[in-house]
Amino acid sequence: MLERFLQFIKKHALFNVQDKLLVATSGGVDSIVMCHLLKQANFQFSIAHCNFQLRGEASNKDEEFVKSYGEELGVGVFTTRFETEKYAKANKASTQMAARDLRYSWFEELKHKHDFTHLLTAHHLNDHVETLLLGIARGGGIKSITGVPVKKGWVARPLLAFTKNDVLTYAAKEQIDWREDASNVSIKYKRNFVRHELVPKFEALNPSFLETASKLMERTNAVAKVYQKHIENLRENLFKTDGEALSVSIEVLKAAELSATEMSDVFAEFGFTYDQCEDLLSNLDGLSGRIFKSATHELLIDRSELLIKPKSAVAFELVQIDTNESEVYLNANYEITKESIESLPLDKNPDNAQLDFDKLSFPLKARKWEEGDKFTPLGMKGQKLVSDLLIDEKVSVFDKAHVLVMLSGDEIAWVVGYRISDKFKRNGATEQVLYFRKVQG
Repeated sequence: MLERFLQFIKKHALFNVQDKLLVATSGGVDSIVMCHLLKQANFQFSIAHCNFQLRGEASNKDEEFVKSYGEELGVGVFTTRFETEKYAKANKASTQMAARDLRYSWFEELKHKHDFTHLLTAHHLNDHVETLLLGIARGGGIKSITGVPVKKGWVARPLLAFTKNDVLTYAAKEQIDWREDASNVSIKYKRNFVRHELVPKFEALNPSFLETASKLMERTNAVAKVYQKHIENLRENLFKTDGEALSVSIEVLKAAELSATEMSDVFAEFGFTYDQCEDLLSNLDGLSGRIFKSATHELLIDRSELLIKPKSAVAFELVQIDTNESEVYLNANYEITKESIESLPLDKNPDNAQLDFDKLSFPLKARKWEEGDKFTPLGMKGQKLVSDLLIDEKVSVFDKAHVLVMLSGDEIAWVVGYRISDKFKRNGATEQVLYFRKVQG
């Protein structure tokens, strides 16, 4: 088994004798055998053991066993204890997910503190195949049927080529002791149900099921790598930066003729589901203004393009501006000056505003625009809805959420960044203006 172990490490370039390894060790047969093999091969490693305090005295005995085994091997041992159930409750997570989060967070701390190059976990071939079957049961993309990765980031799994029976046979041959976790036989956990109920039935159909499934996953992984490059190319060609959002041309998207599977993988980083992507692809025409929401992002169909941006709470408290103000933050930073119009050029930049000072009622107030807001846009005589102005200006639904109006008394003097009111413009009778200049950068 040692020779096969070394061949597997070399084949997948997992690590070498110069590396400083951290080995996640529970005290069970898998991790203990892995430590034994590493010691036989003269690798540099230390042991890390987590006591999740879930099995009373048994958890404490596991910890003591691992400490003793580390001393026997002559390697460093790191141990820690977690209040796992308390953490799970506070974070609304399952006990298993809580334990996973806690241990990997601690492993990262050890990595940075002691300069470990790789973290080794003792997943074996049975774990690999169980993950495949769980992936099939849950559904999902191609990644869900590739099993456990041999290497991901700094985590390596050098036992993936070996069955549980291989591990047990080696332990018996080398007279290795280990600790047994009673929870491993309980089928209330999904993985244990797969392990004890499903896998034996597949092996009844095919005695070489584990090896067959392993080869299937190896081929699937090869396909997954090609597919992932395809997805990355699509992202590179489809996404363009549009202010705070990303944009995708609907015309380009249609020309790409994506399947819902491709679409969901392209948009996976934004949290959109397969069903949402299927709905979106089926209704690209005639749905301008529709918004799709994930847990983290919003996607807007905006005429000829899709706009995607992170969710954010668009909050704005009422701002009051008096005559002594010199700077104010609206939807951007503005400098405020009171200036004589003598030799002051007319500023036609819609980002800025020159308002007739004598016509203003202080304090001015700035707030988010509301449905029903009306004003008299510069150059017009009659009133117009702010909502209609924003439509004319082709302001997206995303950007509308940030639009402010500035009030002089009860009248809108300026739709900030778009148009001032004709009633408050400078004219031949104007002596002074309140000048708002947007600060660039």
